Amino acid sequence: MDVDLFDFDLPPERIALRPASPRDAARMLVLDGSGAGGVTCDRLVSDLPGELRRGDLLVFNDTRVIPAQLEGMRGSRSGDAAQSAPGPRIGATLHKREGPRRWRAFIRNAKRLREGGRIVNLSSSVVGLYQPTYGVYAATKAAVEAMTHVMANELRGRNITVNAVAPGPTATALFLDGKPQAVIDHLTKLAPLERLGQPEDIANTVAFLAGPEGSWINGQILRANGGII
Repeated sequence: MDVDLFDFDLPPERIALRPASPRDAARMLVLDGSGAGGVTCDRLVSDLPGELRRGDLLVFNDTRVIPAQLEGMRGSRSGDAAQSAPGPRIGATLHKREGPRRWRAFIRNAKRLREGGRIVNLSSSVVGLYQPTYGVYAATKAAVEAMTHVMANELRGRNITVNAVAPGPTATALFLDGKPQAVIDHLTKLAPLERLGQPEDIANTVAFLAGPEGSWINGQILRANGGII
């Protein structure tokens, strides 16, 4: 295949730089393959339920265009660039364009992690509760847990632990805001301890993992939820 086949002009206004709002307002190309050659038409994602027929198979392809990643060397502090040794390698993930030559980016340099360090990620016990309507949220937290296991192996030999804390219902302002009292009462009774978690419960769990007492715990998910699961 000739890669030149993929070279074509695309007007800037046709390039999607950010998700549609609302998300189901994104455009969708529908191909009707029943006729010769197939017929295409433009629809919106919100039109998808109307396009499905009995017996159709819906396949979720969890993919997207990832932000551009660049790798390079950190500049040397020496005044003589010709004689200075190259700096450490760094990786930059372009996140948001702020001008013709200016981007907001995430900089990664794992070598800066000191031996004996601690990494504590935050997940959620929702991952194991399988509650209706929480599918997307649970999926994002499940990704955090997978990343925790992988990172623990990637940092092998450097005495750096990587764990995650997965809180259950916790009495924060964000959690309580807008919830009917009946819902709060129900969530309070879920755990055998029959109370909501408190912010200090989660803080103490993180402190344990970050301290010397947690030095032998690595690659684990601690579900700090009072026994809900």
